[in-house]
Amino acid sequence: PLFIGRDGRHGNLVKLHNFGPSSTRYAHMLHLARGLHVGRHVRQGQIIGYVGETGEATGPHLHFEIRVDGVPRNPLTVKLPAGAPLSPRERRQFEASIRPLVAMLNNTGQGQPQLASNDGRFAVASRQ
Repeated sequence: PLFIGRDGRHGNLVKLHNFGPSSTRYAHMLHLARGLHVGRHVRQGQIIGYVGETGEATGPHLHFEIRVDGVPRNPLTVKLPAGAPLSPRERRQFEASIRPLVAMLNNTGQGQPQLASNDGRFAVASRQ
């Protein structure tokens, strides 16, 4: 990480250098993972913090931001280097693991259970 700590309106914030000129920011976290230190390498998939409501957040969420040369960019359109594709086995495991979540999301607003965040973890919540 390039920065770990409180940052005014962003609350608990982690800034990571990713590759070349790009960096990412994760803000409003409830608390940060143990063992996370500036200068220490983090790997993809490693937990760096937990969803929260710090800083000027209006509700629990994670603020994600990608920057290129210090300028915020749209994460849906920014050009990123290609990653290694999943093996067919990994792809099947991934699809099987998300199937119940996608089904719940598809039923949202129809009186069906839906996902709700609770301290950085997701749980099923009934809509009343």
